[in-house]
Amino acid sequence: MGRQTIGRMKLPWIVVLLAAVSQLSAASISATVTMGQNYCRVASFPRGWGGTRWMKTEHSNFELGSSRLEFRSAQADTTELLTGIYRDYGPKTLPEDYSPTKYWVDMRHGGRARRATDEEWNAGFRLGALSTPFLNGVSMPDPPKDSEDLVLQGRPFKKSGSLWPSAYQLTRASQDKQWVMVQSFGGKRTKERNWGNGDFWQIKPDIFMSPHGTFFLDIYAFATAQKVIAIYGSIRGDGSTPGDAAMWLKSRYFVAPIQQHFKELLVCDMKDLLPEEKKLR
Repeated sequence: MGRQTIGRMKLPWIVVLLAAVSQLSAASISATVTMGQNYCRVASFPRGWGGTRWMKTEHSNFELGSSRLEFRSAQADTTELLTGIYRDYGPKTLPEDYSPTKYWVDMRHGGRARRATDEEWNAGFRLGALSTPFLNGVSMPDPPKDSEDLVLQGRPFKKSGSLWPSAYQLTRASQDKQWVMVQSFGGKRTKERNWGNGDFWQIKPDIFMSPHGTFFLDIYAFATAQKVIAIYGSIRGDGSTPGDAAMWLKSRYFVAPIQQHFKELLVCDMKDLLPEEKKLR
């Protein structure tokens, strides 16, 4: 089966959804879906997002820490998605903290996107989104040795790259634990490095620092440890990958930002990969 190339583009390599980071590093990315191409689409927003006061203040760095993607839908089957971005102040988040630009995405027709009206946005109900690692009880699993598989609740998951990343980068699990994304890297491990002052930014020799190289995102059916989607990417520049920023939407959609300012999202629909009896639920 042929490969579906997603593109070669500029991306700030930063964890954009759930982690505040002190520095933004621009890097280039090329990503290819090598398995499960029929289930993945790219939603493009080439005109970007309308500015708000905080966007103008933060300029090109508005994805840092406080910014979030929000998805809504007016349909129970969630094949037509509404997406927006906002600055997250928790309970204090106000309507004016949202970008005035919203988009409607048609997953029935290849992720086609258009501007959404205020009426469509306001009529939609918010969809649950999650961007956290798989948890063994209350803690993240430790990355195994590079020569070993990742074992989650007795199930072995193989990596496509040569190296395992840190515990935070290792996995992203869907809300119902039906699916788990496993991330790995190519390249070599770095020697000990010190960033900043003192030991706070010390990087130990056994912790992997993203190289100018390759990353792999493998999505597995958790119950069987069977790989169903594989994504290969190359990066130039230190920082984080789309897998670090990936999220699960209602356990059905895997979403990863693949361009600066959320101008493109890779969206994989998992519904057709479910067993027949679960599709009817």
